[in-house]
This record gives sequence, structure tokens and C-alpha cells, in this order.
Amino acid sequence: MEPEKSILKEFLADGWIIVLLGTATMVARILVDEEKNTIRDALKKIVSAAILTTVVWSFIRDMPMVDLHKALIYGVVGAISPEILQGIVKLGKAFAKNPFRFLKKK
Repeated sequence: MEPEKSILKEFLADGWIIVLLGTATMVARILVDEEKNTIRDALKKIVSAAILTTVVWSFIRDMPMVDLHKALIYGVVGAISPEILQGIVKLGKAFAKNPFRFLKKK
């Protein structure tokens, strides 16, 4: 039986490749996007893709799933990370404004 690896050791062993996948999909999106991006905006999008892809990697790394499916998830998350983060912020603000709306029984 193999001893438990720390998440940091796993990340350094092969998780960093996932970050490259997420950032690469964001770079591809920026390159084909017709929207004008400043260098600052592009860097913000790339960093958000790297962070969010890392978070998703930490959640699904040990799930029993085909590696190709995981790669697709990482790529999609990297490509749409700004929208995912904006959605989470919007939900958080709506919850902060009226938490009972989310806790009501129907």
C-alpha cells in the first residue's frame, strides 16, 4: 500500500501540467477573441484560469474518471474561468443581500 502523498507533492509531480492546460486554453481564447484586451486584462484572465484550474484539479484529481474527461474539464474551466468567477461572486452577493431567499423551503 502506497503512503499518502501530500497535495503539494502531487502538484509538483504532475499537477502543474494541469495549470498549463488551463492557462493554455485561456491564452487560446484571448488570441481568437474579437474583444480588445489590454495586457493587464489578459494577465488577469490568465492568472484566474491558472488559479481556478488548480482548484478544480484539487477537487477531481482522485475521482474515478477517464483522464480524457478530466482534461476536458480542466480545459473548459480554464477557458471560461472569468465567467465562473463572476457567477460565484454574483451568487455570493445575492446571498449576502438576502440569505433567507436561499434557505427557504418550497
